[in-house]
This record gives sequence, structure tokens and C-alpha cells, in this order.
Amino acid sequence: DPDEPTDPEDDPDEPTDPEDDPDEPTDPEEDPDEPTDPEEDPDEPTDPEEDPDEPTGTLMGLTAPAAAEEDPGQTDEGEKAPETEEPDAAPVIVWPTVSLTTDPIPVYGMTWGELVKLGDDGSAALGGEALEGFFAINKNSSALPDINDSFAVVFTYLDGEEVKTLESDEYAVTLARKPIDASMVILSPVEMQYAYGEECRPAVSLRDGVNNLDPSKDFTVTGYADNKEIGTGSVTVEGRGNYRDTVTKYFVISPIPVSALSGSITSCKPEDESTRPAIVFKHGERQLVEGRDYELSLSYDIPARTGTASASFKGIYSGTRILSFDLPNYLITEGAGSIWKKSSYEDLVFKANGALVKFTELTVDGRTVPTNYYSLESGSTIVKVRADYLKSLTAGKHIIGVAYQDGKALAIFSVMDVQRRGVATGDSNNASAWIIVLIASVIAFGALAFAFIRSGKKKKKKKRTKK
Repeated sequence: DPDEPTDPEDDPDEPTDPEDDPDEPTDPEEDPDEPTDPEEDPDEPTDPEEDPDEPTGTLMGLTAPAAAEEDPGQTDEGEKAPETEEPDAAPVIVWPTVSLTTDPIPVYGMTWGELVKLGDDGSAALGGEALEGFFAINKNSSALPDINDSFAVVFTYLDGEEVKTLESDEYAVTLARKPIDASMVILSPVEMQYAYGEECRPAVSLRDGVNNLDPSKDFTVTGYADNKEIGTGSVTVEGRGNYRDTVTKYFVISPIPVSALSGSITSCKPEDESTRPAIVFKHGERQLVEGRDYELSLSYDIPARTGTASASFKGIYSGTRILSFDLPNYLITEGAGSIWKKSSYEDLVFKANGALVKFTELTVDGRTVPTNYYSLESGSTIVKVRADYLKSLTAGKHIIGVAYQDGKALAIFSVMDVQRRGVATGDSNNASAWIIVLIASVIAFGALAFAFIRSGKKKKKKKRTKK
């Protein structure tokens, strides 16, 4: 019957057997889209024992890592498995007891090692297991804390090959300020030279043990005193910051030593018309004055024709300086420095050490003296200058020169005009003397006449008596 349905097996619209249906999914074992066996699926995580993110030991990294052939990060096919990151757990820290030394009361100058003490009751744990490391403060143990300082305690441990640290909160420290004393004050120099009334200010530094103090924060110089004249000056220093108190340090202001002076001397020569050398002492550009700044003494070695000038310094200068000089070929050995008064009638005598046979002329103040105004005698050379020549000289100092063929001897002498001092001159003295002699003669003559007349009267009286 055409209208009768055919056998289902023959119905073309009826789905065929699943095994024959092309749209029917195949057996899972043969389905290409079906995931394969977990053992063969590359996206399937490997065995937990081979998980690369699983640590191989503790966080201290004290155990050895697994061998290379057992590296769980390597797949059978040689491909590296993907890594995942897990956050590190923070160690649990029990900080040790912290104490400060109290014997004596903490004062600035103690080191951190002397000041801070850590107890042995600190601990650290990670994942319930003790974590090995050590506790210390975050300061150099030999450094000095300031009077208001702070520090923290640090725990240091090893994580694998990495050194890690954990730090506590800050601990405040309060110290007493350290007093300064004179032994800490260093002056440079400790002795200064007089500076002609200017202030002497030695440099000031302070040292606390081996530590040099900072002038910008540890101390300040408050002033100098008595530092302008020869004697003892002082400087006052006040502590600041970590230091306290005020101290005075003393220093010496000494006279200028002879070593700081320059000296020059010009040897005596015949043309100088003097037996005294020219001597100059200076301090820098300042020239010293004989009598005020030094006293000078001269000595002569006539045979050696040399002399020595010895200067003894005084006032703002100190010490002695000796200079040598050459003498002229000849010297006046006697009569130098003589004083002749115009009231005198005596010759002025000089003696020179040259041989008389070498004598050539006599000079006074560089001018030749005529030969009729002096006489010569041997031994070596004795010169007698006549009074009538000396009377022609003005009052004051003069230079006499005894010249020889190979040199000249010089000396200074003085002529004193007594009339200027209110005393009669030599002529007036002679007139007075004659007047005195005349008066005496008259008196004597009168006395003789009186005696003669009286004697005559006595004789006449006797004759009368005899009659």
C-alpha cells in the first residue's frame, strides 16, 4: 500500500543508526574534540608532588634544592611548567627587652654600645617554626648619640640566599648635656707676640676625647679679654647643643723676640770720620730706637782691627743681638771722649796706635790743622793739640783724625764754653787774679809800713828815757 508507512528501517527520514549517522557524535574514545586521558592532556596540572610552586624547604633556605632531574618545573616533553606567585608570610617577632644604662645617669659622651642594653628574651617565628637570626640596634655601637636621639631594634635573618631585616618602632633617648672644661679647649698658638696694641686672638678648638667638636653646634667663643698688652690674655668658650657650661682659657702675650728683628751694621772706615759703626734694627718696616728699645755697648779688638756691638733689647722687645764690625786701620787709644774747657791753658793730648814715621797730618772735623798748633812724640803717635788752637773751636763735639800713609785714626772730643754757663772766662779770671794779688800786696805793704812806723816810735821813746 503506498499510503502505508514503510518499515522504520526503510524510512528515509528516520534517523539511521547512531553508528551510521554522520551528525551523531562518535564514541568518546574516537571523538577528536573529546579531551584525552588526563595522563596525556598537556593542560592538565601535573602531580602535586611535581608542582613547581611548592617550596622545596623552609624560608630560611637552609635545606638543599632538589636535583635537576627531579625539577618539578620541567615536563616530560622538556617544556617548563607555568609558575604562579604566592605571597610570603611575615615572621612573627617578639622584640627583646630594651634598657638604658642608669649608672651613672646617662650623659652625652657615652657610645650607643655603652648606653643601650638588649635582653635575651626576643624571638622570631615563621609558620609556627622558630626563625634563626640576631637582634641589634640600628646604630653604630661606637658612635655617640645626641642628647635627644632615637633608635630602633633590628632583626636580621637569612631567607634563602637573601639577607632580610625587620625593624621595630623608634625608642626615644634623653641624655644630660656634657659639661666642658679647660682641658678640652685647645688654643693655637698658646703664646702670641705683642702686636703694637692690636688684639691677639689665638684660634680656638675643642676636643672631647678623640672627637673634634663642631663650632657650629657644639660650642661658641663668647669673647677675648686682656689681649692687647704684654702679659696674660684670656678667651671664654660656652658649650652648646650636647654640651653645657662656660670655661675660660688663658694664653701668653710675650714681647717681640730678637729672632723676629732684622739688624744691619756698617763697619767703621776712615772716611766715616767716626769710630762708632752705624747700626739699624727693624721689625718689619718699624725701625727701633736706641735707648728706648735697646741699649748698645761696643768693644774693640785693636790688634785684630775688629769690633763687637752688643744690643740688649727692652720694653716690647726681648733678647740680645751681637753684631761684629771692622775697625779702621788705626785707632785713637787714648784721649777719645775728652772734654776741654776754654778756661784751660793746657794742651789736649791724644795717642794713636800708628807708627810715627807713617804720620802725615792732623785733622779736626776733616780740616787740616797747621803744624804750629800741635806737637808730636813717638810711642806710637802722641799728639798734643795746643790750647790756643782749641780756643778757636766752637763749643760742642769735634772729630780729630790722625792720618797715616795707609789709614787714619779717629776719635770724638768736646769743647766746653764755660762763659755760656755763667762762669767767668779765662781772661776775666786772670784780671780777677791780678786784682786779688794787688789788693793783697797793698794790704801787706800797709801792714809792713804800720809795723815799721811803730818800731821807730819805740826807738825814740827809749832814747828819751835814757837822757
